[in-house]
Amino acid sequence: DERIVRAMAVAGDAAAPVLRECLTRDSVAVRAAAARALFSVAGAEAAEDFLALLDDPAEPVRQVAVDSLQQIGPSVAGSALDVLRAGKLPGALSAADLLGQLQCDIFDDVLPILRSPEAGARAGAARLLGSLGDERATAHLVVRLKDSAAEVRAEAAGSLGLLGAVTAIAHLVGALEDL
Repeated sequence: DERIVRAMAVAGDAAAPVLRECLTRDSVAVRAAAARALFSVAGAEAAEDFLALLDDPAEPVRQVAVDSLQQIGPSVAGSALDVLRAGKLPGALSAADLLGQLQCDIFDDVLPILRSPEAGARAGAARLLGSLGDERATAHLVVRLKDSAAEVRAEAAGSLGLLGAVTAIAHLVGALEDL
């Protein structure tokens, strides 16, 4: 139960081994609660645990890992970049999200994900490129307006809007005509 995991955090450092074991449980709620509690008792000492959680199958657990690593700060950027460059999903997208929050230049590292065979990965990369605010993404996002997956096309259009990409207006009109 999530309440039990939170209560263990009160025990401090002594709870860390048990909390680490809880990170492997089947319950998403328990894994997320254990990660939050582990951050409260171990902080930066649990950075490796949070880096491993970037590849958790459940988005709520990955988000706790990203939030925890972001609070730890730039000292985790090198390891997060290794996760991103390994290209294994969903960890690569979670690492990219973290690195974006840490204001690292990851533009070139996100482009391979934009070409992934998995539509969800391409959509996540398109969304991330928009959030980075780098106008170099415009041409890559324009290509994704013709992606076979609707979710990718939608994220590419949204990101072009975030970028205020005036040069993409004709392509966006074309995408509307393709609907």
